[in-house]
Amino acid sequence: MKRSRDHQAVPLADRLPAHRRSVRIELDRPMELAPVLGDRLDYGRFADLIVDTSGRLAAEGVGAGSTVAIVKQNGLDICALGLAAQRIGAVPALLSGTLAPADVAALLTALRPALLVTDRATTRDGALAGIDLDGLVSRTWIVDDHSRGLASWTGEPPAPFMARSPDLPSLITHTSGTTGIPKLVVQSTASLRATVRVNTKAARLLRLRGGVAARLSYVHVRSMAGITAMLELTAPLLALTTQHPPTAVAALRAFKPFLVEANPADYVDWEPVIASSDAPLAGVQYFINNFDAAHPRTVKALLRASDRRHPVYVQVYGQSESGPVTMRADTRSTAEHSDGRCVGFPVPGHSHVRIAASGTIEVRSKGLALDYLGRHDEFAAKFDGRWWDMGDVGARTRWGCLHLLDRAVDAADDVPSLLAIEDQLLERIPTLQEVVLVNGVCHLPTPLVCTYDGSPLAAETWARVVEDLPALAEPVYCRTDQLPRTATGKVQRYRLAEQLRSGASEGRRT
Repeated sequence: MKRSRDHQAVPLADRLPAHRRSVRIELDRPMELAPVLGDRLDYGRFADLIVDTSGRLAAEGVGAGSTVAIVKQNGLDICALGLAAQRIGAVPALLSGTLAPADVAALLTALRPALLVTDRATTRDGALAGIDLDGLVSRTWIVDDHSRGLASWTGEPPAPFMARSPDLPSLITHTSGTTGIPKLVVQSTASLRATVRVNTKAARLLRLRGGVAARLSYVHVRSMAGITAMLELTAPLLALTTQHPPTAVAALRAFKPFLVEANPADYVDWEPVIASSDAPLAGVQYFINNFDAAHPRTVKALLRASDRRHPVYVQVYGQSESGPVTMRADTRSTAEHSDGRCVGFPVPGHSHVRIAASGTIEVRSKGLALDYLGRHDEFAAKFDGRWWDMGDVGARTRWGCLHLLDRAVDAADDVPSLLAIEDQLLERIPTLQEVVLVNGVCHLPTPLVCTYDGSPLAAETWARVVEDLPALAEPVYCRTDQLPRTATGKVQRYRLAEQLRSGASEGRRT
């Protein structure tokens, strides 16, 4: 496969212009990597942190081609560590601190990293809890161990920048794990840079005239591409990690962003807070989400929360393996009548889309990854040398717009789109916080239903709202914190199905 030869020749942290170094970065909590920087810093300090950390990694024995596994609490310092490793020619492998320890142990076994970077909370209570690391990693750096943390480090000379060939591995992230143990996705310098170019071009088209607020999983390739683009653009940045909606919305109110990006699940959680607060998102011109299509109800709620004359919601569809594939934009007027399954059109000059005979979505993308580490056969089964199988069922309209209907593994034979039914249920029942249709539990799709106040719906109410929909099993009521999720907020439907089949669900049937 032909790949772009365009790649970063000089690390952005080293070439940050002087007039951009004072542009602010705000955090909702200090970084474990450098707590001395607090929660208010600037791009200059962040760039210096990347360079200093690369020296620390070199002092730990990391060199060109080494793999550095980074497994810690969610935060912007994950990106700083990843960029620091790339600066000296190493390959960062970013693993979510929310993964199950058994999954992390399997991924570390495949990676065999030269160095593991983590923090105390992750080793004590998170993804590394109970794991015997001695046989899995050569060395471990606990960044908030005060005896060895960056704050107490005496320092080393800046490590020299090591360029990587555009076709060699540059970054390893992992899939969401919605269908099983996550797969390790290997990005080349070329594929990562192609995704960065999409980010920077899109930002320039949007004409950023204010700050950017992001609530993301910072182990995702989207975040690494995004922070690299932000180092080029240097717009004021608010990096959120909190999963507590009132705290996140309060930070947004104080920051007053021009653009907000978050996972679709976060936007859903913010809905009741933004509706009852004193216009916390009044100044937002653009809302952006990646990974999944957002529910139409949520899109309309966000657009109503802005006092801008013509706010826009931008939906981006893609995955770790492909990078961004399609985009669409909604205004208040178009959102009233738009199909929630529509994820837009291919990114010009970057991606192409087609529907296979089986009904699955296939793409060509400049952001396509190199391989799955240790699982090449699975990658090859989805890639024919030109087209990548997204694993989603979809359709294209006569105008070429792509509609995402379901994950192929979740699709039901007699239902055109389970996701479309979820959209309809959320539109019809304002008290619903989340609804997930799970296939494979019985002969009908089973609705997992979460209400904002935790109360089940009256049986007659449920019967009325589903009477014109395809037949569904009786609903199971549960809390949103009982839904197993990935680091980006996706519901792990296969695990829900396993729980329901085994009777392990703590929900209650009506």
